[in-house]
Order: sequence, then C-alpha cells, then structure tokens
Amino acid sequence: DLTEKTGNCILPQFFYNGEIYGRDAKLRTWVKADLELKEITNLEEQPSSEFYGSIFFSHLYDTGYTGNNDSKTIGLEAYDIKTGEKKIITNEMLGLEANPYRVVAVDENYVYFYQYKKTVIGKIQTHWGDQDEYTTNEGKLYRVKHDGTECTLIYDNPNFEFDSREAVICGDKILIEGSEYAIGADGYVVWTSVGMQVGTIGEDGKIEKFEPIELVY
Repeated sequence: DLTEKTGNCILPQFFYNGEIYGRDAKLRTWVKADLELKEITNLEEQPSSEFYGSIFFSHLYDTGYTGNNDSKTIGLEAYDIKTGEKKIITNEMLGLEANPYRVVAVDENYVYFYQYKKTVIGKIQTHWGDQDEYTTNEGKLYRVKHDGTECTLIYDNPNFEFDSREAVICGDKILIEGSEYAIGADGYVVWTSVGMQVGTIGEDGKIEKFEPIELVY
C-alpha cells in the first residue's frame, strides 16, 4: 500500500518511462509520480494515454485540449514527451470535417481514431414514453500515419457505434468495445450486439466486420 507508506495518492491512467501518470486524489489535477509514489509532480497539461515510443497523440481544439465540444476542432496533435516538440495534423491534412477526434490506439506505423458526432438514429421505449435514441459516432474508424499522411477509412458501418476510447491491436486483430443495431419498420432501435468486438485488419489495412469476441474457458 504505497499511499499508506507515503501519504500520497494517485489515480493511475498509464505508465510511461518508469513513472505513473494520472490524477490527484481530488481528480482535478493531472500529475505524475515515481513508481514508489514518493514524489508527485503537477503537470501543466493533460497528457494522452495513446502513444508509441515517446510520441503521444490526442485531439486538439483551437484553445488547446479543453474537453469543450463547443470549441473549434483543429485536428490531431502529436506531442513528443521527451523533447517537448508538438506537431499538428490538421483537419485539412486528414481530409475530414472538424468533429472531435477520439484516438483509440497507436502502433508502430499508424494512429487509429474515430470522430465524435451525435446523431439521432430512431426511437426507444422508456418509462417516460418514446424517446430519441442516438449514437455518438457514425461507425467509421480511420487510421493515419504518424506524420499525418495516408488517412484512410478502414471500417464503415452506419449501424455500428464505437463505445470505447481505447482499443487493443495484436497482430492483425483489433479489439474494441462497440455496439451494433437494427431499426425496425416502426422506427424503434434494437441493439443486436453489445460488448467487446474483434475485427481482422486485412492486407489493405481495412476491416470487413467486427464480431463479438468468443470467450474460451
């Protein structure tokens, strides 16, 4: 129990270069600490948890990362935590509209992401009567090289919603939480698949379909 020994507390988000990154006990400030939790340092800006090597990738607003969806989306930011260098991958470079980006994974060559876009897809029945049902993305998954070139739509299913901000890539497999739905003739939405999904990345880099993972006991 490191907190009992040191009196320090941190909510870990990720580990990098022998240090713990996360939030303080009040969940207000981003901090980092050594692995023994003896020393905690405040961070000026919120780091991304998606990185490869020392390069972190995140969504960039015109006022920096604020989490405010009313701010104008500039694109993606590549931040080298080792050198402090920042590079911007603009919406124009990506060829995409200025919707917030959700980076879910980074591998040796590519950054994988989708865009936040709230869309009404039909209706559902609730205790309060019929209500609109919506998704927060369009079932489109993209990948782009680290330098911002070759942005490609690798999965496109308008009846799919990505539910997670993190994915796992292992070989040619990608795992991410997601949901698939159908809309009946009456306009009501039926969720047909919910949970962890797995897709296969083909030789062309594209994913034909996501399927629920199979648990083997």
